[in-house]
Amino acid sequence: MNKNIIYLIFILLLTCFVFAVPLSSSSINWLSRSHANSLYCSIDDCGGESTTYFPYNISTIKGTLDGGNLTSVLVLKDGLTYNVSEVGGADPLTIDINFTDVSNFNSVVLSYFYKGGSGHEILLRIWENETQTWEEGYLEITDTTAFVTSTVSVFDPLDHIDADGNVSIQLYHEQNGNPAHEFLLDYIVLV
Repeated sequence: MNKNIIYLIFILLLTCFVFAVPLSSSSINWLSRSHANSLYCSIDDCGGESTTYFPYNISTIKGTLDGGNLTSVLVLKDGLTYNVSEVGGADPLTIDINFTDVSNFNSVVLSYFYKGGSGHEILLRIWENETQTWEEGYLEITDTTAFVTSTVSVFDPLDHIDADGNVSIQLYHEQNGNPAHEFLLDYIVLV
C-alpha cells in the first residue's frame, strides 16, 4: 500500500479517536469537533469508547432561580430547563454544576438559551484543583435567539478531577446584570 495512503488513514483514525465526541449517550456515531469538515466514524471504526457523566448537583449561587432543578438538565430537548434571571449589579448570575465519580473526560456538552443583551456574556469555567481557581477560556455565551448545543473541548481534564473524582463547572456572568435577562440551561454533561 502506498506510504501516503497509510499516513492519511493513520491521520484520519487519529483525528476520529482523539477529537471525536458522542452526539448523545446512546449514539454510536461520533462527530469530529473540527468545524472544517463533517467527519463521522463509528466506535467500532475508531476503537474509542466514551462515558457520559451526568451532574449530581446544580445550584444558583447568584441570580434568581425562575424554575427547574437537577432533573431539568439531564435530558436534551425534553422541554424541561433550569432557568435563572440575572440580578442587578456586579456578578449578576452564577450557576454551579457538580459531577462525581469522574475518571476522565474530554469535553463538556451543554444546551442553552441566553436571553441577554449586547455586551453581556456568560463564561463557562472549570475548577482547577492545583491552583484552586476557576479556569476560564472554555466558552463565552452571548445573546442567542434559540437554544444552542455546544461541545467544549477540555484538553487538561486530569487537572479538573479531584482525588474523589469530582468535577465542578461554573456558568458565570461578571458584567452588571439586568433582571430582564434570562439564562435557560437544557442539558449539561461531561463526555
